[in-house]
Amino acid sequence: MLTEELKENTEDIHQASEKKMIFALKKIDTKEAYINLLSWLHGFYAPVEALIRRQLTEDNFPGITKRSRAEYLLWDIGESGVPAPQPDTCEQLPVIDSFSLEARGEIIAAAEDTFLTFKNWIGKHELQPQVEI
Repeated sequence: MLTEELKENTEDIHQASEKKMIFALKKIDTKEAYINLLSWLHGFYAPVEALIRRQLTEDNFPGITKRSRAEYLLWDIGESGVPAPQPDTCEQLPVIDSFSLEARGEIIAAAEDTFLTFKNWIGKHELQPQVEI
């Protein structure tokens, strides 16, 4: 099954990304810091999800629209009562330019590239000082 193959082949970079994310989560100590986290997560997920939606549709991947998360991050930011930080959108995106269940190698490579891009995106933001709003 493709999902098991993806998990197996991306395990190391997935774990490295999770460790960076956990480190960033542990540093959250205010509502503003939490909203900053949501904002930079949106800055990553929105463009990546747009790339994915160019390849995956309800026709070739039923349920794909239910997997999008970027709009929920914006909703959470809006509902927080905290002014939204200046948007910062990830511009060095992973390559997601084809989809075919037969092209397992391409799917795995795209998944690995996505995790690596996310790990680097987290690293970029954890080095920036939190700005109090």
